[in-house]
Amino acid sequence: MDVALAATATEDAATLPQSLDESFVEILISNLKSFMFAGHDTMASTTCFIVKCLGENHDSLTKLRAEHDSVFGNDVDSATSLLQRSPHLLHSLPYTLAVIKETLRLYPLASTMREGRRNFYLTVPGSPIRYPTEGTGIWLSAHGLHASSDYWPDPSKFLPERWLVGEGHPLRPVKDAWVPFSAGPRNCIGMELALAQLKLVTIFTVRTFDIEQAWGDWDKQCGEKATPSHLVNGQRLYPVGEGAVHPKDGMPVHVRLRAQAIR
Repeated sequence: MDVALAATATEDAATLPQSLDESFVEILISNLKSFMFAGHDTMASTTCFIVKCLGENHDSLTKLRAEHDSVFGNDVDSATSLLQRSPHLLHSLPYTLAVIKETLRLYPLASTMREGRRNFYLTVPGSPIRYPTEGTGIWLSAHGLHASSDYWPDPSKFLPERWLVGEGHPLRPVKDAWVPFSAGPRNCIGMELALAQLKLVTIFTVRTFDIEQAWGDWDKQCGEKATPSHLVNGQRLYPVGEGAVHPKDGMPVHVRLRAQAIR
């Protein structure tokens, strides 16, 4: 609350209420609840898909761990104290952010809807047709956009490097083609917080644990109650759900302490 009030104090004083009346406080608290708590479920699911992508791409996992060692040293426990003293180090992890963004490209967990308006039309590049939107809901499919080869070379491949190349490179992401948090002035209010949290979770997870999917043991444990074992895009683990997206069956895994984490 203090941070929000301090931020409001830096805005145009003419637009702010002269006192914290009840309605202003209610709006502020409501937004803070949304900001802090709405992303908990999606955070957990995204962490699972980060683990999945890294488990299937060992070169990326090796590069990620090397980046963490270069910033925090080889002592697994050092990251905690270093980040407490120097939180800006969280912004010194370009490959970590690239891994997170690429995971969210392959596994976006939400879409966005906007209300249509009179005299606002949807158009398709190369087509003269204008589609009226009045009285409709416009639903942007993040998954469809992220999987389109019109915008993403090798869209089905996990390539964190696409987020690290310069202007003019064929892998360079097209502006506004990455929309796991939507885009524009009404994008997700929690985007920056979510990315910071995902960096922290990724750092401590991959430095401490080796994680692998465990479908064989899962099927044995569930027996006849096991869910169908068919594949989607050649994979046993895929997103499921209505509304909020989760990994199938909660993503059964084996988790082992890395040798570096054992004292």
